[in-house]
Amino acid sequence: MEVGIITSAIKNIFVILSVVILFTLFLTHPKIVSEAVSVTLSMCFIKLIPSIFPFMVISGFLINTLGEKNVRGKRNLDKCKIPYLTILLSWISGFVVGPKYLCQDNLEDDLTPLVFLCSNAGIGFVISYVGVTLWGSLTFGFYLYFIQIFWSVIIYLFVKNKTGKIVLEKRAIPLLTSLSSTIQGSTMTMLNICGFTVFFSVISAIFSIFFSSEIILLSISSAFEISSGIFSAVTSKSNVFCAFFTGFSIGFGGICMCMQTFAVCGESNINKQKFLLLKMLHGTLCGASSLIFVSVNKQEPLIQAYLDFNSSQSIISALVSALFLCSLLFLTKKYLKNKLYSI
Repeated sequence: MEVGIITSAIKNIFVILSVVILFTLFLTHPKIVSEAVSVTLSMCFIKLIPSIFPFMVISGFLINTLGEKNVRGKRNLDKCKIPYLTILLSWISGFVVGPKYLCQDNLEDDLTPLVFLCSNAGIGFVISYVGVTLWGSLTFGFYLYFIQIFWSVIIYLFVKNKTGKIVLEKRAIPLLTSLSSTIQGSTMTMLNICGFTVFFSVISAIFSIFFSSEIILLSISSAFEISSGIFSAVTSKSNVFCAFFTGFSIGFGGICMCMQTFAVCGESNINKQKFLLLKMLHGTLCGASSLIFVSVNKQEPLIQAYLDFNSSQSIISALVSALFLCSLLFLTKKYLKNKLYSI
């Protein structure tokens, strides 16, 4: 009993000290915080939302409406022994899409291996943003995308559950209901993603002021958030660090991505420590593969603005961002209306 009380007290003291330190750093370095928030929000609206939100809506709609129909008793259920559709769509759409739909109807099975398999950066983000915009190479973008898929499959085959296939069950959802609920759920998930991204970008920027070593700064950026990790990598003076941390950031995804995954999985059976270790291994293998490609092909990144996009990309980004904001405003209005009626 006394050991438990002491452990709890130490934990509480650690949490309080951490919060106090963060508050102090935020107050004493307002310029760093404001710049990190400004840059990250711009990145969210110009790149993150357009590259994830449309795929998330389409993926959710397909997952909710397609499947192998099976009637069991009086309930109409979709039964999917191997969620091939979810896995494929998660590889196209990117982080949290697969975990979101894997976990929504399964609270019993250990989903850690499958969630890991579905936690890869999306095709739009890796190829268009990292490959073309930051490295100026479509070939390198495709290589980075497929190498992360390759290593995630290899790791999954070693750690997958030996007890048999995961069985996922969900109620059949009417077409219009499926579309409506998918847009609503994707909007709120997107808002959470942007919130996590902004917070961890600020934390990364704050921690970076205490170190001058480039490898430590790159490690911090890559560990916290994927976008800041990749941008820090491509602006590195060392080609070795540049190549390795670009691949590592894509494979690992950062603590930010891991926290997003845990948030969308909710109460599902996910071994968080195991998931983090698998993602770190994934990042290391992707980093080594990236370094090999860059060394062999003498590839170098483009030194350009972080948010440098042509006019057509900006127009598409603005339209998708406007759709996201309109959906968010509509949901907020509906929520407040229901609250007022309930009072």
